[in-house]
Amino acid sequence: MLEALDLTLNKPFNMVKLRQGIKIITDMYGDKGYAFADINPVIHRNKENHTATLELDVDKGPKVYISRIEITGNVRTHDNVIRRELELKEGDVYSTSKIKKSKQHLINLDYFKDVKIQTKRVGKNKVKMIVHVDEKRTGMLSFGVGYGTYTKFGVQGSISETNLFGSGIHAKLSANLTTKSSYFNLNLVNPWWKNRPISIGVNIFHEEYDNYDYSERTTGIVPSIAKRFWDQTLIVGVKYSLTATTIDLDTDYPSYYLEQQEGSYIESALIPFITYKTLDNYILPTRGVNTSLSTTLAGLGGDRKYAKTVLFGEYFHPLFWDFVGHIKAQIGVAQGYGGKDVPIDKKFFLGGINDMRGFEVDKLSPEDNEGNYIGGDREAYGSTELIFPIISGLNLYGALFYDVGNVWTSGFNFDDLRYDSGFEIRWISPLGPIRISIAKNLSPRDDEQSTVFQFSMGALF
Repeated sequence: MLEALDLTLNKPFNMVKLRQGIKIITDMYGDKGYAFADINPVIHRNKENHTATLELDVDKGPKVYISRIEITGNVRTHDNVIRRELELKEGDVYSTSKIKKSKQHLINLDYFKDVKIQTKRVGKNKVKMIVHVDEKRTGMLSFGVGYGTYTKFGVQGSISETNLFGSGIHAKLSANLTTKSSYFNLNLVNPWWKNRPISIGVNIFHEEYDNYDYSERTTGIVPSIAKRFWDQTLIVGVKYSLTATTIDLDTDYPSYYLEQQEGSYIESALIPFITYKTLDNYILPTRGVNTSLSTTLAGLGGDRKYAKTVLFGEYFHPLFWDFVGHIKAQIGVAQGYGGKDVPIDKKFFLGGINDMRGFEVDKLSPEDNEGNYIGGDREAYGSTELIFPIISGLNLYGALFYDVGNVWTSGFNFDDLRYDSGFEIRWISPLGPIRISIAKNLSPRDDEQSTVFQFSMGALF
């Protein structure tokens, strides 16, 4: 307990450290149920030798219990959606840390502008916990127009709601249409099945794409279920993916890899996954870890047989002047079996604003003899960032970054890594997160751009 004071013998007396230490000790008692613990410092001064003796008079008081939990401010959100995020229930022993965790859980929902949790004494050993929330809009309607040299003009739009009818259910319907492609997606997730920390969801999609040499049509459904443990930091779950794909060639001279993909096939895959997340904020994290491991096992029926495993990890840590250090890395392995190769659309590709920012989207990849990007069976990349506020009040931030990674057809060759560095602007705008990245390819090859500009915008879903 005395270590919390951070005071050293024969060192100058520091009143600021004393006050901070008393608060820590008070919280320690509060974490054991003594909500009204009273810590009084008694200082005996010796003016002759300029020293002081410190004593702490501790009156921990009675152990306190939560008599009632009152929810206020929620016009739309159901009471149970808020109560299930609380670490404390009525009748539980008071706990300072659990109150702080409860507040953080509610903030991470991103349903509220502000969250306040207060306690009011209602008896000798009882308190009423008052949870006040200030709701904000959780629905999003977005629309955009784009142009590509091949796809020409295109439109995209989505409608999403992260708190459907105040129930906490996430729903999103999106579409992307161009002269060469169409994509439709419906995603539904109930993060609390029967008010238990179990999420169930389903993703249904249909995609059509006309490439230079082939056309592809894919329809799929992906149901999922997951359970949360350890104050919701550990998630263990499984998905099942069932897709039907047809690829038609539109060239007299297809490459070998493309020729292998022609035809119609069914993919049936089981995808177990595990994640561990301790981020202090899911939107603007400043400390904590986020790790995940997933494996796709295709071959439970269907025509494809392959296994694909991806391990991802990232770490945030506060530095100085509100700067935040961020490192992340990912490694992936894919392998066919039963005489089957890994399908080209399931291979690894790097490049884009989410990994190797000095390369165009999916253009960091092995190529065949015709110069087609064919993907690889191994990938590895990592990045380090220095994140700093530009205008904190507007949630406008900048980031200096350095990326390293590559994709290989077989085996890891860490002597053959690619590098980029650059600057990124991030704005958590009222319409959703916006990212603008300018990156320099540090060793561009003949068919690569030396500087890559990228932009992304999405709803907070």
